[in-house]
Amino acid sequence: MSDTALLDVREVEGGYGEYRVLDGLSIRVGEDEVVAVLGPNGHGKTTLLRMISGLLRPARGSIYFHGQPIHARAPAEIAGLGISHIPQGDLVFPQMLVRENILAGAYLRWSERCERMRRILEDFPRLVPRLNVPARVLSGGERRMLALARGLMGGPQLLIVDEPSLGLAPSVRDSVYALLRKCAGDGISMLLVEEKATHLEGLADRVYVVESGRVVLEGAAVEILRDRSQLLRAYMG
Repeated sequence: MSDTALLDVREVEGGYGEYRVLDGLSIRVGEDEVVAVLGPNGHGKTTLLRMISGLLRPARGSIYFHGQPIHARAPAEIAGLGISHIPQGDLVFPQMLVRENILAGAYLRWSERCERMRRILEDFPRLVPRLNVPARVLSGGERRMLALARGLMGGPQLLIVDEPSLGLAPSVRDSVYALLRKCAGDGISMLLVEEKATHLEGLADRVYVVESGRVVLEGAAVEILRDRSQLLRAYMG
């Protein structure tokens, strides 16, 4: 891991209209680093990711990517800089074929779409026999894999994933985390949001715990995940 800041979120505040969700939250993701944001549901984790990807504007604070401010940029601009956001629930295009869903992720690198799709499908063999069926017929685990495959088609420098294990059967959840470990091994920096820390050992480099829109605990993953009592105290405020 490099000390260079790839993503730097500084004291962001805001939310939805008059409802403030984030309250001076700061996090940082370095080059070739996997960072996890943990915390109970409803405490600002998804809002943070939406601000990073431009779907929400912070009322205060700033967000930098490669040292450049992005907090006032449009989502398409931010995606073009190399940030790929896999939202909670995946949000695939249900009536489109699996193949078309994957290709939709290549709109910024259209000339490379065939070669990129070939390479990506090597890591998603479960999708290969499903390429010509509508995404709506996929299982929950297959939709999660489809969303990841689509997000990787643009060749992101930073992959942000909201609740990668949410609602998945244990075997499918293990497969999804195996894919995330493969992404980390390929040098893709990641920001993962999770409610539980169960599958982060051996993947995350650092952890932030968020409660009521603020960071209440941060540090090396190996230390925080080992001390479950400290993690529980942070969750309980």
